[in-house]
Amino acid sequence: MATLNARSYIEAKNLTSQVDFLVDYTKQMAVTQGGIVRENITAVVASADQLLAAADYAKGTKVYLKNSGALDLFFRLGGSGAEIKLLPGEWALFPWFANVDIKVYASANTGCLVEYGAFQ
Repeated sequence: MATLNARSYIEAKNLTSQVDFLVDYTKQMAVTQGGIVRENITAVVASADQLLAAADYAKGTKVYLKNSGALDLFFRLGGSGAEIKLLPGEWALFPWFANVDIKVYASANTGCLVEYGAFQ
């Protein structure tokens, strides 16, 4: 079994109130399945590609998404219309109940690189 270490570090300086703060959050997660994949996405809103099928994963799966391309990427969660928008260079890590599929599409069909992983 592998371990996935997720660490978030946030620092803000020169705020109007001149208050500096630091948040350091580290979480270790046991991983029995998963890995990171990179794919070129050419799908647009009308024909979003399935990225992760809920039937293949269990509740509590951790999902990592990164927009490694030059276009905006959109990740649709099920058919409810809920979406995550990632600008170029942005990433997200979140727990997934695996009760709805995750689909992806780009702002244009010229191709955009998505990096993603699902860890159980």
